[in-house]
Amino acid sequence: MNKEFRVRELLVVDFDRTLGDVEAAMRRFSFAARKFGIRDEEIQVAQKEVENDGGSFDPLGVLANKGVDLEEFAEEFKKVKVEILYPDARAFLEKLIKGRIPHLVLTYGVSEIWQRLKIEASGYPEEWKMISNPAKGKEIT
Repeated sequence: MNKEFRVRELLVVDFDRTLGDVEAAMRRFSFAARKFGIRDEEIQVAQKEVENDGGSFDPLGVLANKGVDLEEFAEEFKKVKVEILYPDARAFLEKLIKGRIPHLVLTYGVSEIWQRLKIEASGYPEEWKMISNPAKGKEIT
């Protein structure tokens, strides 16, 4: 017997700037990048160049330009003790999960690897979805 499961309501929560502190993630990135000889100034210059042209910055591009092994960097990034989630976000997510409230964490980024790294490092234990369309709000309505 096939039973159809329908969710009447689904809470969609954006990761960056809602649950996750973008600046904190970049601080964490900078701390980890220092272990590979990458200076904060290099990251800031690369970020400004992309954002001044209206693009979304992928910090992993800085690593690629320096020949840094991504797996090694990911291990270092996970060790850095900078909290990515906003102070109230963890409690909010725990309420959703424990209360079995149907929800989806959504993120947009030019790099799925960077989004995955941030979300995994934040400790979020559930599934999430990455949207490649910068107009992600229109995609989920």
